Amino acid sequence: MVIRKSQIAIEYAYRFRQSYPQSHVFWIYAANSTQFVQAYQDIARKLRLPGCEDSDINPCDLVSKWLDKDDSSGWLMILDNADNADLFFRSTVLNTSSIGTDPIQRLLVDYVPKRLDSKRSLIITTRSRHIGENLIDGESCIEVPPFSIQEAESLLRLNAKDAFNRCEPAVTERLLDILGCIPLAITQAAAFISRNRWTIQGYLAAIEKNQQNMTDHLSQELQDPRRPRGFPNSVFRTWELSFNQILTQEPQAAKLLSLIAMLDPQRIPEQLLQQSAERDVDFRMAIGTLDGFALISSEIGGATYTIHPLVQASVQYWLEQRSQKADYASQALQLLAEEFPNGEHEHKETCELMLAHAQAVLYYDCVSEDDLGHRGALLYNVGWFNWLQGRYASAYREVSEAYNIKRKRSGEVASTTLNSLSLLALVLRYQGKYEAAEEMDRRALEGREKVLGVEHPDTLTSVSNLASVLRYQGKYKAAEEMNRRALEGREKVLGVEHPSTLNSLNNLASVLQHQGKYEAAEEVNRRALEGCEKVLGVEHPDTLTSVGNLASVLQYQGKYKAAEEMNRRALEGREKVLGVEHPDTLTSVSNLALVLQYQGKYEAAEEMNRRALEGCEKVLRVEHPDTLTSVSNLALVLQYQGKYKAAEEMNRRALEGREKVLGVEHPDTLTSVSNLASVLRYQGKYEAAEEMNRRALEGREKVLGVEHPDTLTSVGNLASVLRYQGKYKAAEEMNRRALEGREKVLGVEHPDTLTSVGNLALVLQYQGKYKAAEEMNRRALEGREKVLGVEHPDTLTSVGNLALVLQYQGKYKAAEEINRRALEGREKVLGAEHPYTLTSVGNLALVLRYQGKYEAAEEMNRRALEGSEKVLGVEHPYTLTSVGNLALVLRYQGKYEAAEEMNRRALEGSEKVLGVEHPDTLSSVYCLASLLHTQRRYNDASVLYLRASAGFSQMLGPDHPTTQNCSQHYTSMVNAMEAQGKDV
Repeated sequence: MVIRKSQIAIEYAYRFRQSYPQSHVFWIYAANSTQFVQAYQDIARKLRLPGCEDSDINPCDLVSKWLDKDDSSGWLMILDNADNADLFFRSTVLNTSSIGTDPIQRLLVDYVPKRLDSKRSLIITTRSRHIGENLIDGESCIEVPPFSIQEAESLLRLNAKDAFNRCEPAVTERLLDILGCIPLAITQAAAFISRNRWTIQGYLAAIEKNQQNMTDHLSQELQDPRRPRGFPNSVFRTWELSFNQILTQEPQAAKLLSLIAMLDPQRIPEQLLQQSAERDVDFRMAIGTLDGFALISSEIGGATYTIHPLVQASVQYWLEQRSQKADYASQALQLLAEEFPNGEHEHKETCELMLAHAQAVLYYDCVSEDDLGHRGALLYNVGWFNWLQGRYASAYREVSEAYNIKRKRSGEVASTTLNSLSLLALVLRYQGKYEAAEEMDRRALEGREKVLGVEHPDTLTSVSNLASVLRYQGKYKAAEEMNRRALEGREKVLGVEHPSTLNSLNNLASVLQHQGKYEAAEEVNRRALEGCEKVLGVEHPDTLTSVGNLASVLQYQGKYKAAEEMNRRALEGREKVLGVEHPDTLTSVSNLALVLQYQGKYEAAEEMNRRALEGCEKVLRVEHPDTLTSVSNLALVLQYQGKYKAAEEMNRRALEGREKVLGVEHPDTLTSVSNLASVLRYQGKYEAAEEMNRRALEGREKVLGVEHPDTLTSVGNLASVLRYQGKYKAAEEMNRRALEGREKVLGVEHPDTLTSVGNLALVLQYQGKYKAAEEMNRRALEGREKVLGVEHPDTLTSVGNLALVLQYQGKYKAAEEINRRALEGREKVLGAEHPYTLTSVGNLALVLRYQGKYEAAEEMNRRALEGSEKVLGVEHPYTLTSVGNLALVLRYQGKYEAAEEMNRRALEGSEKVLGVEHPDTLSSVYCLASLLHTQRRYNDASVLYLRASAGFSQMLGPDHPTTQNCSQHYTSMVNAMEAQGKDV
């Protein structure tokens, strides 16, 4: 591996390509993390890896995996300027901000290829032997000495042929000796000599005359420890001469060079530099001069420029010697403060391009009050951008400092200070720090009320922001009050049709929806939509947002077709107006997926969710909070399809991503914990599910409070998994806590409260408390009929639950009547093939069987089975349940062969899909054993009983009712065998 000398690496790359034309050659600029990651992004594009067309995703892991796995024609990677030991080996943060990702706690060395062989080659150039040896695990490095005098002469002759030919060899040798035979210095000197038509003698005389201008400071800063002692750092004298010549002849070019030296050395946008010149012609002439002196180079297309880090350091030293470095640092800071836009999506590309330069100028000390003002302004916009990109930790640091600067300079209640305070509150809210965000929002509101007045538009914005953070905390009544205040204020000050007023309508509708006031929310949503259509037009982005909001409240009312229609309208509009990859468009894709899921159109929903996820990964990056939400959404629809392993994998990805990006206690992270618990429960992993549910509950109690609606949801989830484990008393206790909490916080008629009523009924039913369970089911049903309507899907669920408890009490006719109502309602509302409709078919079959109506029951069971096979697939867990139910009714009719065939099909399917230890699999074992018992095939039955009993004991516990029931049946069979004198 090679230390130093990029030109040698370049030459090797050309020769490598000639010898291996099918191989890849990758060049990585390794002087800072931003440019390192950008280089990996370019590689990802050229290789056309998944996500390669987007510059915003983090490419490091993607490219690293490809480098380790690729078995094609091979590759050569050149890691250039790997000179920063801290960047590679200290526990610092890897800066990936240039591509839109939050800082990553990884060392740069983690991404250096390790798997090297005849097809995989790595060259590293560095000025530090220590870094080189560590990067190659202690192997010997190849130290490249300065050019020999003959090599240096060849380089000088190549670049200044006329001057070289006219010069005496001794003079040439003296010049090359002073230049240290350093290729970069020789190239610089030759460019100066040729451009100015100077002689080598004149150039030598000039640099010898100015030798005293060099100081020990510059020598120490750029000293190369591998160069022989006595060699001067004459490359800097070469550049100094160039700088002074430019300053004398073309001061505009000198100013531009000085400004460039204050920025990040890579990808310097031309559009940024142009703003520093008064006239475009001056800028063009200055750029031409710098390019002629080989002090900068333009990248492909000419839109960005690069300055060599050594040239940059030399310029900075030159400015320091002239006492001008601080001035140009101030100018660069001012330039970025003026040109770095706000963080909205339409400025995303510009912000990304300027971000590394903003970080560079923010590194310098402020030397004046003006500097502080510019720093505050730049930090505000950089923080704004990072906030919208989901880099909340970075945004918090930047906006916090911006706020403190503005507060100290302008006072607590200055407009700019309050703007920063308001943005800081938003960042805190997105970090899940709701109490702190509320405090900031209240301070911003009080300040604006004092300075601007209670009816000023900015004051009303603070009212609206406060309403939002109150809603996130589950303080719905207070949030509604604030939203109504904002709405009334905007109607009065701005008018009823002003876009901000219409936005307040949307906000009010949202908090009404959270309170279960769906009809009122729909009314307000429709008013907002009509206003937007009138004022902004049917295709305006805000109008399409209103369309999406209306779709949401329709969905909550069970009006799925209408909701789907609205979601499709929103999606089509955003695709047309914003583009198919805009974040808002991807939100519409996710919303459409959700309503398709509610309609049981799982495959279509999965397709939409995958589209949303792929889009977010490309546009936002793989670890953006919105991307992780898409991962979670995909997990849910996979779970509904019975693809539990895939769903668990997605949930774990979402959880790990949120833990990393948002923190282990962020509300969204705790939602992922809860989601993971759910899919674990569906897989029969009850202990693991309980552990996750308890973690979610404890986290929400700590972060959100014991009475927050999400906390109460976790209480209900824990109750559910306890019930599955047969811990009925503990489950009842949790259900009662959830119910009492929701009655207090949400009200007795809130849809979520009624869900808790239904859940409590279920656990009472499992304990044989049928009258109490019936009472709770009737309360849930009556409440839903009143609040949601008689045909709402949740109301029909309550109908089905009531039928079940009536059945358990032996009230079969009443149960049949109620089941038929549920079935007819679902057929009408959801369709004959919806999974929930098929559940009602199965429930009706059950009550018919209990009444001895076996033929009718068989007919219903077959309908349920055929529907599940068609809609969900032959291996879906619900389909296998239908197989088992059909087996049972065949058994009751004495059709033992057919019953056994169905039982075995159910068992084999469950073993394949759920695993041999899943409770549903064990239930299939138990049912088959019972059938064989009925046929007096005792030996076969005995084996299956013992398997089921041992499995239930292990999975559910020896005291679980299911385990006890299985053991009792086995004992009964053994007693019968003994009574008949048969061996056990």
